[in-house]
Amino acid sequence: MKFRMFRPVIKDNTIIEDILRRALCSTRDGRLYVVGGCLRDWALGQPPKDVDLAVEDAAPTVARHIAKGLDGHSFLLHEATQTARVALPSGLWIDIVQAPDGLEQDLRARDFTINAMAAPAEDYLARLSNGRHAPVKGKRPQWIVDPLDGWGDLKNRKLRLCHPDSVNADPLRVLRAVRLITALDLGVDDETDIRLRLAVPRLEETAAERVRDEWLSGLDRRDGYRYLVEAARRGVLDVILPEWRDSEGLVQNGYHHLDVWEHTVEVLRLLGALEPPKDLEPLVTTYLDELFTGLHTRRGLLYTAAVLHDIGKPTARTEDENGIARFHGHDRVSAEQSRAWLARWKFSQREKTFVSNVIRLHMRAGSVVGRDATPKAIHRFFRDAGDAAPALLLLNIADRLSARGPWTSDEEVRDQVDGSWRMLGRWSELLTEANLPLPLSGRDVMREFAMPPGPEVGRVLSAVRDLHDDTPFPNREAALEAARNVVNDRIPETDLNNGTATADNNVQ
Repeated sequence: MKFRMFRPVIKDNTIIEDILRRALCSTRDGRLYVVGGCLRDWALGQPPKDVDLAVEDAAPTVARHIAKGLDGHSFLLHEATQTARVALPSGLWIDIVQAPDGLEQDLRARDFTINAMAAPAEDYLARLSNGRHAPVKGKRPQWIVDPLDGWGDLKNRKLRLCHPDSVNADPLRVLRAVRLITALDLGVDDETDIRLRLAVPRLEETAAERVRDEWLSGLDRRDGYRYLVEAARRGVLDVILPEWRDSEGLVQNGYHHLDVWEHTVEVLRLLGALEPPKDLEPLVTTYLDELFTGLHTRRGLLYTAAVLHDIGKPTARTEDENGIARFHGHDRVSAEQSRAWLARWKFSQREKTFVSNVIRLHMRAGSVVGRDATPKAIHRFFRDAGDAAPALLLLNIADRLSARGPWTSDEEVRDQVDGSWRMLGRWSELLTEANLPLPLSGRDVMREFAMPPGPEVGRVLSAVRDLHDDTPFPNREAALEAARNVVNDRIPETDLNNGTATADNNVQ
């Protein structure tokens, strides 16, 4: 399996040093500043996730100069503010904001004080070159421009708005606040807390694409469950995913020890905590870190699927004659509701297909990882799942580990977990086997048996495909012989539902 592009990771300072030197050469007066998250991460002793720069004029010129020297591409991000962006081949983005009213005014207009600090590029570069960073627990260096005491707030692990109208100017900052609170383990200033809560309903006014991107940024962490819990606690989830309320407190059956919402959070927590066998760790990490679309990773999309995988249970829930809850078909209902939710927030068609397929097939995964699963069922699962198969197996592990009711034995859970890891190790091999082309076409069937176009041709091909899944046909002649047996009713038509979830599995 060939992987494509990955989320950019700044593993050392070389690339930042190169960017800053090139940028300094292109500024007229040498006034170039490192701002925002890049400086904040440096203060925390963490590798920066992006590079944000500020100049007083000619931001597009600086962007073009950086792009030319690093084989990147520059473009104007916001014409009104003359904010420019450089996209590098590695996937790294560099944003260069123009501050015509002066640096301090630009900083005061930002979202939160911990993002409202700046450092002259020369001073920042000198510290990087020496491999030094300033631990935030110490005194703020004199060369850092910090009009709102963001350093002090970072030192005290406090989130504070830059100005009272900050969140009203851009309601998306409510969602960004949730990400910063959970990622940096921050408390919230009292006034900021009030203003964030008052602004929650205005998230509805924000462009869906921006909400989608911020949602994925917050969720795309191994502890992404904390982001989900905080979003629910602050009422943000009531705007983004109001369906969650129907899951809260919804009692399940004996397979579960948690209600539907608690189970969802636990699945997400366990997904982030999974430790693959050492030989599978590179495969799992590579698979999850791959950029699936734009800057959206598979991890973010898998975690989104985990949040939504049981969203249809309130609709599918019934009770049998003994008053026991059943959830037959909840995987299908959840997939349908999820597609509507994904469309609402402008996920791409490819993303919608991936996430909804993970949800639609998540019960099937459990039925094919057992040692008694037939080759036919396994091949059909991998053919239907395709690229989502590893995501489904990972979700199955977390799903089973988080369902520990009295009807579930430790042995059953252990078998599901071990079987999922075992099948994940054979992913590439099984995916290839599942997609071995059938050496027979509908045209072949019609010509050989003088059969007109119609459903009978499909019945024959489907039956032959099932036989091919069990033991691949070496050539067209062998496949034709099997087709003759099907047409002559020497082999009964195979169960086309083989490999789908059983009724017992569906109750989960």
